[in-house]
Amino acid sequence: MQYLGAGQTRTVTCVTADAGPDQTLQCTAAGKATVTLTGSGASFSGQPVSYGWASPGVTIAQATQAVATGSFSLGTHVVTLTVARGSDVATDTAVIKVVDTTPPVLTVPPDVTASSCTAV
Repeated sequence: MQYLGAGQTRTVTCVTADAGPDQTLQCTAAGKATVTLTGSGASFSGQPVSYGWASPGVTIAQATQAVATGSFSLGTHVVTLTVARGSDVATDTAVIKVVDTTPPVLTVPPDVTASSCTAV
């Protein structure tokens, strides 16, 4: 712990990060789901902060904004929001689960009769 002497001051510029809620989404025909990530962050000093979204194997558009989008494949993914102001950094995570609950639809052709022209 560092103590300040008489007349000394120190500016505290701590930041906060909130990656938003966990989400469960239905995949599309391509086996993926487009997810909107809505995060927030702030510095206690009120100064602007920078954002960074990341999730292994996922390309995130607008990854340096508070609100970003990504195309997530089937399965469970952890996405991390990093909020920074200078050397002060805070992170938070959200879990993105992409599921496929739609039963398949099969189209079966009518019966086919085959004949052979050669002796068996």
